[in-house]
Amino acid sequence: MNNKMKVFFERHLSNFVFLAFILIATLGMLIKPNAFKMYFISKIPVYDAGFYIKIATDGYTDFGQTAFYPFWPYLVSPIKYLGSSSFVLYASIFALLLFWLSLIILQKTLKTLLTAEYILPILIIYALNPNSLFHALPYAESLSALLSASFLYYWHELLQGERKQAQFLLAAAALSASRPILLQSLLSMIFAVLLVSIFSPYERGRIMFHFSVGIRMILALVAGYIPYGIMCHLKFNDAFAPFHAQALWDRKFGFHWSLIFQPKSVSASDNVLFWDIQAFYLPLIMIITAFWMPIRRNIVFWFCVFFSAAHGAIAFLTYPIFMSLGRHIFALPFFALAFGLWIESIPDRFNPKRIVWIYAGINACFLIYWWTRYARNGWIG
Repeated sequence: MNNKMKVFFERHLSNFVFLAFILIATLGMLIKPNAFKMYFISKIPVYDAGFYIKIATDGYTDFGQTAFYPFWPYLVSPIKYLGSSSFVLYASIFALLLFWLSLIILQKTLKTLLTAEYILPILIIYALNPNSLFHALPYAESLSALLSASFLYYWHELLQGERKQAQFLLAAAALSASRPILLQSLLSMIFAVLLVSIFSPYERGRIMFHFSVGIRMILALVAGYIPYGIMCHLKFNDAFAPFHAQALWDRKFGFHWSLIFQPKSVSASDNVLFWDIQAFYLPLIMIITAFWMPIRRNIVFWFCVFFSAAHGAIAFLTYPIFMSLGRHIFALPFFALAFGLWIESIPDRFNPKRIVWIYAGINACFLIYWWTRYARNGWIG
């Protein structure tokens, strides 16, 4: 490969990875033709997509719907004027577009944080993991992924001294309106600032900067939720309806030790459980080992890995099975970014380059399989 081709390839890695996502979807549909029918012809949304479509077409008509945040359904609601018969397909294509944009922005962030040889496998781990199938469906995952990638990009720009505060806070507020992340973000930022202050005790000015950014981020997240809270109060007389609606899914506080010793997933699916277990344990392993690695002074790493671990903690404290845990973690760029920083910090004697490529390959293979599960209407997370 000559230099011009190499530069072109490296510049468009996100586009090539997105193309690989489309090719894998095509392969899955060739293996199970019913997937083609379900995706391009069926008017019935699968899984939780039905809630989003219902909100997009009719608004919030039921208290239980408040568990699904408004940014995505309201964003796609104009599609209903194009004809309800094609709503699911058009919303899915729009989700794909947002997913592609998230890949482009994530690549920009990775270029400033990782060495060049790790960028492609981390993009693959983010884009071609099985839970990325939801980026091709009318779910909020693609919008949340785009906003998360923007949030991380502008945060890193702030750390580099660029004046991107307004964009960073806007991304945070918009993300808060797309999914329930306030508690996870609050705890993640607290732990991240605390650990960076411990590992960098003499950088007082830098620590105060991190603290200031964290406070503003939390305020932006709260501001992003307030309009939705007001709507919930006016419509259902409960400003915190999204949190209380979780009880309708039998979620309640408790210590579910069975998740550790006898983990289960929905419909007793071993293949889905395999990824749920990874989603639960990998962030914990990364947190524990990072105390002895160079990344222990990197606040972006700590935030991203704690953000991922927080979802596992919520699962442990609210439900006896891993309900969609893999989707909540692997379909967003936080885990992929943290994993990239972590794997790059592993000593060369453990051959981290080989590890990251093997893991990327496993992800891509399971994405093919997930499309066949989708064709059978099997649970995918």
